[in-house]
Amino acid sequence: MAITYERKKQKQNNILYTIVAAVLICAIFFAMVVSFYIKAEDDAYEMLHIQTKQIKDDLTLQLKSDRENLITMANFASKLYADGKGYERMFDSFKPIGLFSRIG
Repeated sequence: MAITYERKKQKQNNILYTIVAAVLICAIFFAMVVSFYIKAEDDAYEMLHIQTKQIKDDLTLQLKSDRENLITMANFASKLYADGKGYERMFDSFKPIGLFSRIG
């Protein structure tokens, strides 16, 4: 009778240990997934910040360049105001770089 009771108790202990081990494995897996997700999210925000800063810098440079080009066009226009053909030729020279499409 004592042998049967000990076998039953050992079976119950084995089942309990298996359940505890499975729960611990699940908890560790969940913790790893959460930590990887948080790390990936932080990296994504960092990359977004860097890209946004780069876009801001690019737009600032483009606006400065456009402003300089418009000042140049205004200076040419003021000098060539008397000559209608030269005035038209000057504006035609700026069409290929797309200044008029950005202005309007």
